Amino acid sequence: MATLSPEAFLTSRLSTLPLTVFSTPKSGVNLIPSNISIIEALKRLQKWGIFSAPVYDVAVPASAHWSHRYLGMVDFVAVAVRCLEVLEEK
Repeated sequence: MATLSPEAFLTSRLSTLPLTVFSTPKSGVNLIPSNISIIEALKRLQKWGIFSAPVYDVAVPASAHWSHRYLGMVDFVAVAVRCLEVLEEK
């Protein structure tokens, strides 16, 4: 019996799980508009009690395809790490 690599093992397990096992909060998904500051985005994440949220482009109509509407994610940990990197460079 061949041993699966960690990557292959994880892929085999996740490929059988439906997305419905990952629940969406009853309040829905919190979105960050692209026209606010990083500080304001972090305040919203803290208020909502979450670590990350999708960022949507306010200049793109809501009717647009999702791949055009969303820019990425704002992540509390990533911002903190970046701040530490900047401080370390000085």
